[in-house]
Amino acid sequence: MQENENNTNLNVTFDKIDHDILLVKLSGKIIDQATSNELSSRVTTELSNDRNHLILDLSEVDYINSNGLNSLISILTKTRTQGGEMVVFGINEKVQKLLLITKLSSVFTITETFEEAKNQFNQIKQN
Repeated sequence: MQENENNTNLNVTFDKIDHDILLVKLSGKIIDQATSNELSSRVTTELSNDRNHLILDLSEVDYINSNGLNSLISILTKTRTQGGEMVVFGINEKVQKLLLITKLSSVFTITETFEEAKNQFNQIKQN
């Protein structure tokens, strides 16, 4: 099942994988407060008690600013509040530098590929 949310800055696609993992694919820019609020709201609405883990695909995100970072932190907090975890993959060089500068790279679990992200959940489930 997939759903799209389109606006001028960001495209969001939801894809439910496995029995407890939600894949969220983002493309575009996360730059304004309205887009960030909408993103946080949509993702937290899609999370449920039986699907509480989240893989966030940022491979097509061109740019993110403080509004976008706040949105990612909000989504991470909601995911963990529901007993889940969030893994981010596909971060471009600009976004990676921003995460390093803000020291948020240590807050998020980051992988390079979708397969690596999915494997993170296999490790979590084994522990």
